Amino acid sequence: MDPRYAQGLRSESNTSITSLEWLGIKNSFTGSHWAHITGLSELHPTGFLCLIATLIIGIVHLTRGPKPTVLPVVNPPGTFELTANRVKKEWLVDARQIIRRGFEKFPGKPFNMIAADVGLTTVLPPEYASEIRNNPSLSFVAFMAHVGIYPLLYGHRRCRDEVKRAGKVIRPVLEKRRREKATMESEGKEALQYNDAIEWFEQMAKSQGTSYDPEVVQLFLSTVAIHTTSDLLTVVMADLARNPEIIEPLREEISSVLRDGGWKKTSLTDMKLLDSVLKESLRLKPIAVGQCFPVYLSVVIR
Repeated sequence: MDPRYAQGLRSESNTSITSLEWLGIKNSFTGSHWAHITGLSELHPTGFLCLIATLIIGIVHLTRGPKPTVLPVVNPPGTFELTANRVKKEWLVDARQIIRRGFEKFPGKPFNMIAADVGLTTVLPPEYASEIRNNPSLSFVAFMAHVGIYPLLYGHRRCRDEVKRAGKVIRPVLEKRRREKATMESEGKEALQYNDAIEWFEQMAKSQGTSYDPEVVQLFLSTVAIHTTSDLLTVVMADLARNPEIIEPLREEISSVLRDGGWKKTSLTDMKLLDSVLKESLRLKPIAVGQCFPVYLSVVIR
């Protein structure tokens, strides 16, 4: 609005911003507006606003506070606290003491606690640990594998796409081998036998009468082989650094094999010295050198 009308509007009582008449809502806060409701005919505007504020506070308290539980809570929020923010901050600082206090306050009994990351959490006595661990229905892996909203997550979609890409590479090879075997068997000939991981899983599934996902097992096998290969390369490099006199004979063998036959699969089998170096490094330092396996004997060794 043009500024020249400001003085006239300011002096006009009907357009005063402090008056509710020009907004058309004055009657909404008067008793006549609520006269048809018993008990609200004389409701004061202040009381009405207080009622609305109380309802809002109650809704916030019920929706944002911890859920009701029959188990005792070791670190509950205060009576007049609308949220559990203070309790969660205390958890971040002193979680160990909160858990210890729960075991001391409720010995041998389950209790709840409010954690900063997951909210209300149930803690069971330690004597139930073995039973929970050995119960298949309480498997955390199965719970995490539940579909839920994971297909909507970017990381999950990317993993599924990688599995599909692996299937496009592996399944044609597998289908070709199956067709070749079926053709040779129909002709009365002995089927070809392949000595690789694809054939191993195929024969195992056939002997057990089960089906499997070839792309999944191959990806799993590759995942398992990554850390073992990395560890082997690290150990071999360290052994060569400690024994530099081996480097020159290895170079001569590799150069000779590649010069005679080129780079192909059979070239690796001709590198006898390299094979001996790898095996000796594995013998001196296997990947599971620090892993202990319990052995139970009927005879006590003193």
